Amino acid sequence: MLDAHADFILGALKEQPDLTLDEMVERLAAERDVRVVRTAVWKFLDRHDMTHKKDCPCERARASRRKGRPRALAR
Repeated sequence: MLDAHADFILGALKEQPDLTLDEMVERLAAERDVRVVRTAVWKFLDRHDMTHKKDCPCERARASRRKGRPRALAR
């Protein structure tokens, strides 16, 4: 289904590389009248050998809070 909109999706990601999956779902609905879930967008990107992963703000915050703490020993 999304393959018909490949140029739109890939172009949007080229314009705005930090676009989230949810934002892409919203853009598809608003600009193309296509209703999909974020998993469909993720699977589309996976089929096109594109990784699209962003750290959520909580992951970035958690990493900065750990700064200065001793690292755990590898087992």
